[in-house]
Amino acid sequence: MQFEYFFMQTCERIKSERKRLGYSQTEFADIAHATRGTVSNWESGVGSPDVVALGALANVGLDVLYVVTGDRSFEPPKKLTSEEETMLEYFSQADKEARKAALRALLVAASSVAGRAAKEAAPPGSRIQTISAPVSGVVAGGRVVIKNNK
Repeated sequence: MQFEYFFMQTCERIKSERKRLGYSQTEFADIAHATRGTVSNWESGVGSPDVVALGALANVGLDVLYVVTGDRSFEPPKKLTSEEETMLEYFSQADKEARKAALRALLVAASSVAGRAAKEAAPPGSRIQTISAPVSGVVAGGRVVIKNNK
């Protein structure tokens, strides 16, 4: 009975990974060097992919650990809204100075939101101090260095 449960869960995870990656059964089969019918069988719980197929599918982003165990090896990226996609498109086309200006504007806006949240979360009678300073560094990598530009 436990063996049947394993295949039931695996077949659902194979299908969810295929859909997450945006492939049809035919496209998925081509990548795995299988047929569409074979992929349909995997998704129906009739058999499962071998290590060669899993390896080929891993090369296009399949989370093999998730398919086999149900545990994610990473958090799947969330889908961007059309507004976020538009912003990224404009950002990627902008020159270096325009990108810096855009990042500065976003950092100011984010710090303003964070400041309001901190004030709302602070216990009554607490003192909140805001420090303003020029910001530089690698924002995408998570490193921000506060510099004193006097």
